[in-house]
Amino acid sequence: MTSAMCVQTAKEAIPNSHPIIVVGTGPVGIRAAQELRQRMPTQPLTLFGGEPWQPYDRIKLSSLLAGELGLDEISLERFRRQGNDHHQTQHLNCPILEIDRTNQQVKDVHGQWHHYSKLILAVGSHPHIPKIAGTELKGVYTFRNLNDAQALMARTARARHVVVIGGGLLGLEAAKAMQWGNTRVTVVQQGETLMNRQLDKLGGSYLQQSIEQSGIDVLTGNGVREIRGVERVEQIVLRDGTELTADTVIVAAGITPNRELALAAHLPVGHGIRVNDQLQTEDPNIYAVGECAEHGGVTYGLVAPGYEQAAVAAEHIAHQRGQYVGSLNVTALKVVGEEVFSMGEVTQLPKRIAQQELVFQDNEHYRKIVVHKGRLVGAISVGPWSEVRRIQEHVRQKRPLSIWQQWRFKRYGNIWPDNDDLSIQAWPAEAIVCNCMNISKGQLVDCVNTGCQNIQALSNKTGAGTVCGSCKPLLQEVCGSQQPLEPVRWSRSLALLSLLCIIGASLFTLFPSPISESVQQGWWLEQLWRDGTWKQVSGFTILGLSVAAALLSLRKRIKKFTLMNFEHWRLVHTVVGALTVSTLLIHTGLSLGSNLNRWLMISFLALLTIGCGAAIHSAISHKLSLSGSRRWQKIWLWGHILAFWPLPVLLTFHVLSVYYF
Repeated sequence: MTSAMCVQTAKEAIPNSHPIIVVGTGPVGIRAAQELRQRMPTQPLTLFGGEPWQPYDRIKLSSLLAGELGLDEISLERFRRQGNDHHQTQHLNCPILEIDRTNQQVKDVHGQWHHYSKLILAVGSHPHIPKIAGTELKGVYTFRNLNDAQALMARTARARHVVVIGGGLLGLEAAKAMQWGNTRVTVVQQGETLMNRQLDKLGGSYLQQSIEQSGIDVLTGNGVREIRGVERVEQIVLRDGTELTADTVIVAAGITPNRELALAAHLPVGHGIRVNDQLQTEDPNIYAVGECAEHGGVTYGLVAPGYEQAAVAAEHIAHQRGQYVGSLNVTALKVVGEEVFSMGEVTQLPKRIAQQELVFQDNEHYRKIVVHKGRLVGAISVGPWSEVRRIQEHVRQKRPLSIWQQWRFKRYGNIWPDNDDLSIQAWPAEAIVCNCMNISKGQLVDCVNTGCQNIQALSNKTGAGTVCGSCKPLLQEVCGSQQPLEPVRWSRSLALLSLLCIIGASLFTLFPSPISESVQQGWWLEQLWRDGTWKQVSGFTILGLSVAAALLSLRKRIKKFTLMNFEHWRLVHTVVGALTVSTLLIHTGLSLGSNLNRWLMISFLALLTIGCGAAIHSAISHKLSLSGSRRWQKIWLWGHILAFWPLPVLLTFHVLSVYYF
């Protein structure tokens, strides 16, 4: 698969005077043209669209049908921008009828022939009409394109009972859209559960409850046997014999790839147009992408895989490289007002060793993750889940989950702690930010670095946020988070002092000083830790430094204490720690002591070592990920606090015991 980070620009167009032709002006066809233009700025392109409309976003058709959006609001903005490209020609309402592979040309509906250097077929699919008696009656509709949506909008005012055949994503969206005029709506799903390709049985039941609460009737495990009526729909007969009075039927029972154009050109087809890993058909000059393409025996009915295929095809045309390895089906949308997420291996799982299906459910949420050999390979959720985007990246990369994370999911329904920072700054570059357009964080960062400083600029450049808009908060975060973090003030001094403290503290365990048998045999410096007067001086110095360090730590916690800023006090606190280690060396002569004194030394050394670790972490925090930095900051902080608590008690007993005995 091509890199999602950057796009290399070809210096010249293909050494052929003929343009690259893209057949199909749906989202994938427009994306293919966009990817080509990024890589080949001067290459002539020609687009052919079979519909009489300006290219539009099919994902928003249900919102148009429900009256939530107008026609202008579903148009593809990036197509309008491409219209200003003098290297690109567009032919709308002009379907291609024939391909002449020998002469590398195509014939349009007007009988005109157009030569091509490369040809990309992005011809999409059409609704699958099941073999049910009565589908030819008036009142039977499909819901696939803008013509269908307009026909249904005209029908909505007169419809009394609408039956939707198919409980997949499109069928449910059509059901919700048809409900807005107080029309009775019933969804009939042949499978045992709604969205059975994306959800398991339990997840489907959760979704069904939510949909039924919105006023839509749902019948599962019971397909339609016959549609009855005289010229117009009057009745629906189910397979179990149940009869439903209805005047409108919407068929949303899946799609069939458009392969007729390729078949007539004698290109190999299966369920779709067969392509290799470069998205080439048997003819190396003809590519197929999107719903019409069949790769490795698989066709994809979602738009995101089509975008991936468009990028690979463009990369291969421009640079003779790029490989498509298949796509993970990802569903992350609001279905009838309910947030539904499905990704990876979640349904019809094979029986495998070391595979676990972990489930969390309560009254409002259903979540399931699939773990194979300790790695996350699939996930499902019905209901809101703040971790969805992070989970997507883990499933894509098949990242490992610890036993603790698996336990947390089963117990609380989350893989990461509630307070774990989910900032996009902590995401890897390959993580997908915009699912609708398949735009990664790396692509967005590249755009920010080249001058895109707001959401509108990012959307214009990449298309991110132009479909459902749910990723716009993340786009805002990208715009505001790409400036490199500045190191904390005096970071080098903090790191150096802390390192010296750690070295000093380690001397107690690595090089314990032997005790001389007599004063005459001892080293002259031993007087510092053997002479009572000197020991009192060093001892009270340590006590004073310890109290000073404790008081300095209050600067962060007492808001009214405003003398100097926190960075000054942090440095002073570290200096005091270094002086404490030095004085401790003089006071003890590298001896850990015994009994109570040994415990006091262990407490001192633990406090100093953890404090030094916290200071070093602060010094290098600008080089760490935001989530990792905050997590370790809390660990060091609480470790330092816990190590401090025994010290006052042990120090008090030590002073009392010295003067008492």
